[in-house]
Amino acid sequence: MVGGRLLDQLVERTKALAVGNGSRQGVEMGPLVSSDHCRRVDTLDDAIPLVNRSHYGNATAIFTSSGKAAREYSSRCEVGMVGVNVGVAAPMAFFPFAGWKHSFFGDLHAHGKDAVAFCTEQKVIMSRWF
Repeated sequence: MVGGRLLDQLVERTKALAVGNGSRQGVEMGPLVSSDHCRRVDTLDDAIPLVNRSHYGNATAIFTSSGKAAREYSSRCEVGMVGVNVGVAAPMAFFPFAGWKHSFFGDLHAHGKDAVAFCTEQKVIMSRWF
């Protein structure tokens, strides 16, 4: 349908878009990076609650020279994708690109191994030859 009610709703929603810090209810969000989302912190104990406080769990990134810090950050952050020394955690096509919490809808991630498993009819054949 072009025009009509659907287009009117799209135009109104587009006009109402607001960019927030990702933890405010009712704010549309998308793949964006802004100074509001990039923070320099002194410790992991300062950084991790900032990430986990969000109702969304799509992605985060850490820039560090410490493997220990990267491992701890990656395991404690409640997100679907973590970038270590990369700005955007955009995986190769076979891996799932989806978040956790309110960044994920449905029964499974419709990408990567989950999508292949969902669309695959599996069969196991066991045989023995003498």
